[in-house]
Amino acid sequence: MPAKTDKQILVHGHRGARGLFPENTLTAFRETVNLGAPSIELDVVISADSQVVVSHEPWMHALYCSTPDGKPVKKGKKHNLYKMKYAAIRKYDCGIRGNRKFPLQEKISEHKPLLSEVITELEKHTAASGLNPVTYNIEIKCLEPGDGRFHPKPEKFAKLVYAVISRYNINDRILVQSFDLRVLQEIHKLDSSLRIGILTMTSASVKRKVKKLGFTPYMFNPHYKRVSPGLVKEAHSLGIEVHPYTVNDTADMRRLIRMGVDGLITDFPDKALNLLKNSH
Repeated sequence: MPAKTDKQILVHGHRGARGLFPENTLTAFRETVNLGAPSIELDVVISADSQVVVSHEPWMHALYCSTPDGKPVKKGKKHNLYKMKYAAIRKYDCGIRGNRKFPLQEKISEHKPLLSEVITELEKHTAASGLNPVTYNIEIKCLEPGDGRFHPKPEKFAKLVYAVISRYNINDRILVQSFDLRVLQEIHKLDSSLRIGILTMTSASVKRKVKKLGFTPYMFNPHYKRVSPGLVKEAHSLGIEVHPYTVNDTADMRRLIRMGVDGLITDFPDKALNLLKNSH
């Protein structure tokens, strides 16, 4: 049974479309846009030479990355991106091995791109293909225990990310989210017009999180299992949208849509788009 809705639900392709293509890669982002997803969700970390790199972990993941000589990475954290220059990072392949957790994922040779590379490529691709301009939902991978070890402190991290996104004059299509309220506060100081999202794994009170943040964000993005009608109502009463992550099952998507969420962050944007197409 379709989930009936008249509202526009923003579908975010999580790490591109991790269920179908190597995560956080140019291929994944291009193909996600080709599917018709209006938003791509991606993660950013920092290299030793202060480049903003698209990667979920601040290291090479042993599950799917290979060293420059083609051998599988064994101890991922030993390949700490924050201690590596981007020229070295780029030599690793993080797509050709595939990902056993996502059997439908295509095996494609891919490097970890720069954030600037992703935005430049997608702006060109959408314009050349006559596709709608895409929204970039950028997650800053920052947590206090990693300060100085896996990433810079929040103030520097925020400045490096903002220096990239501010080049493009596309603030109306930029979302910035993080689990770390500190880095969101720093981004907000740099540009209060940017739309900010709080990520949370718990069933935390929206009001409590917002109070701790110190300003009203655009989005509140909980784990999809933590979403309840009450949470959606509380967020909406504060003028905040709800975009849960990472929902891959159609039945769960349907349930969340009925609760009134504003977006879906998913590894399978094709499923979400098909569901929404059939719900009107």
